[in-house]
Amino acid sequence: MKHINAFIAALIIAVTPVFAGNSATDAVKIPVIKEQIKFLPVPDDCMNYFVLQSFAGETNIIIGDFGGAEKIICLVMDKGSDGTVDGVVEYYPETGKYVKLKVPTTKLFTNLTQMKRDIIEGTVFRDPNRAERNLYTHVMASMPLLLEKMREGMWVTKRGANGRYVRCLDPDLKSTTMADFFFGKDQGRYSLQFRTVYYKSGLSRIEPAIQYSVYCRDTNDPVVAEYVERFLKTANELKL
Repeated sequence: MKHINAFIAALIIAVTPVFAGNSATDAVKIPVIKEQIKFLPVPDDCMNYFVLQSFAGETNIIIGDFGGAEKIICLVMDKGSDGTVDGVVEYYPETGKYVKLKVPTTKLFTNLTQMKRDIIEGTVFRDPNRAERNLYTHVMASMPLLLEKMREGMWVTKRGANGRYVRCLDPDLKSTTMADFFFGKDQGRYSLQFRTVYYKSGLSRIEPAIQYSVYCRDTNDPVVAEYVERFLKTANELKL
């Protein structure tokens, strides 16, 4: 019953999202379950993706692994948000087959708690500013960009009693949002969202298959809580 209530609550929240998005993006605004994995995208460019989502007491990591001989979408479930893998489902889009496992077969998965951190910090994503910039993913907005925009302090807005919304604007189209972030704390629950609308490579505008790499709402996951507290502390120090 608790699982059903949490799902319904998250579904209600998703009706009025913080950000607008496409259907693939909207899919990660509610807890993904086995039957929904098949609706997640398989990009034509075979770019891998990683998503951290957390609602109330449940956390998921979603991995799109498309670089091997067989394409895999992997759902890793942490039902207590305590860093314990409570279930794994892998979906093979080319055959439509589901497999329940204890440990993911995708080599893109390492350790549950570390992967939460790696997605937030962006170390699993391609980054032109890092030496290891050839990871086969999109350049997703993550913690380094958030901290950079907070230090600049130009496009930071207070949201709610204790939250911040941070925008990254296109330097060529000043009113256009390329990426944005939200973090906040309300009644002991934490929210954290990282969205990449698009990024640029030369003259090309590139849009990821799923805009959100992080979508967490009203969660008690300790890893998410740690980062939100850090970001709130930084915002307060910068008087944002």
